[in-house]
Amino acid sequence: MASNFFQNGTLDLNQLWFNSHKRLIKRVLTETEQLDKYDELVQKFLGDKLKIKKQRDPLMPKRPKSSFLYFCDKYRKEIMKKNPKYKMGDVMKKLGKMWQECEDKEPYNKMSIDAKTDYEENMEEYNNNNCYE
Repeated sequence: MASNFFQNGTLDLNQLWFNSHKRLIKRVLTETEQLDKYDELVQKFLGDKLKIKKQRDPLMPKRPKSSFLYFCDKYRKEIMKKNPKYKMGDVMKKLGKMWQECEDKEPYNKMSIDAKTDYEENMEEYNNNNCYE
């Protein structure tokens, strides 16, 4: 968890540094009226912006599923058995149509609400025990 905190802090610091130096180059070129060299000098002195992805804390609770996702979990295998030639996109289109035509969405909505309350409780506990923020 500490390494995620360090990684994400380093990412924020790198973005702050890159953007401040980019603004500094723009200010200097504006003062010297040579704004046409902006892209060339940014590339020469700063290069490309680093592509660092923020790491997710493995102890952080995952977001709850929506009612549609609970519906998909129930019917996906059934659709795939009936239509083995369907690709995943076709399966999802079929599930979307079934969801629109579904009359009784209440059990899935209830599952979604229960998952959301569990998530909020777990998130509150996580935030209370997280010593890195």
